[in-house]
Amino acid sequence: MIKGLKSISLVVFICFSACFGSDQKNFTPTTYDLDEAYDYLVDVGFMTDAPKGERGYNPSAIFEESAEDVLGLIMAIFPNKEPALVYYLEVAGANLKNASERDLFIDNWVDKVPWFATDLVTALNYIHRNPDNVIVNNALDNIIKRLDTEETEKLLVQQSFIRENMGPDGTGNGEYTIMEEYIEHWPIKHINQCAQNIYGLKAP
Repeated sequence: MIKGLKSISLVVFICFSACFGSDQKNFTPTTYDLDEAYDYLVDVGFMTDAPKGERGYNPSAIFEESAEDVLGLIMAIFPNKEPALVYYLEVAGANLKNASERDLFIDNWVDKVPWFATDLVTALNYIHRNPDNVIVNNALDNIIKRLDTEETEKLLVQQSFIRENMGPDGTGNGEYTIMEEYIEHWPIKHINQCAQNIYGLKAP
């Protein structure tokens, strides 16, 4: 009985600590204007000074930056329709060397960026063709393990691995059909992580 009480107390303490910790830092993305963002990324060596579609990218150039700075750069550049640049900024943010900043970036990126599942699928497809790319692999590992149930379901729907069933009124009923053929190229570690995110279990 005492052992059970200790376990319950530990769970309550962990939950309280997680909630308290999430409020310790008021997250506000850094504000950049477009020219300032481009100049900064060229100056630090994140990208080459070349026209759109002809640039080279070096995500590791900003691995020491803060979560607010990286998400601020994404917010500044996204309206200019630069999907490749935004994608590599996201990869960089998910690889920040400081673990607290990295987690802060991932949690706020998923919360504030509606296209997060689309870009995760892009990264997964890239890894299927380039399995030895360490930076993108690390980004996927770091991101997927922090997704909650709803976010994981969004990723699986975007990948077409699951499809929400429709109720009589034509809206989703919260139940899903599994489309196995669309996820066969995923690394098993990501399938396992998604299963843990949703069910708390490893995939068979």
